[in-house]
Amino acid sequence: MYPTCLRQIFKRALIELNDEERGIVRIKYNPWLKVSIPKSDSTVQRAICAEACREFFNRPLSETKMISSLPEQGRDVALLSLCLGGISTVDIFELKKENYKDGIIG
Repeated sequence: MYPTCLRQIFKRALIELNDEERGIVRIKYNPWLKVSIPKSDSTVQRAICAEACREFFNRPLSETKMISSLPEQGRDVALLSLCLGGISTVDIFELKKENYKDGIIG
């Protein structure tokens, strides 16, 4: 996306700095006319059925209580992500107490 953003910034500069009607051309050369930016690959949308979700969350975990809580944390984060409509783990990690108001995470 970086080249696309640069091209947009350059186009905006052409609009703001050049005024062809009055003969003011501060930016004379547009290198983006010769550059072709390839289309980015679109992500494949994947969905699983409700039964697969139930099977995943009902599967027993290994006996690791108080020794290694990583499996429990992983399952809890996955369940939280699913229940919050696919929220990313980064967004969950950066949640603050003030983001939770009247039973709603916002």
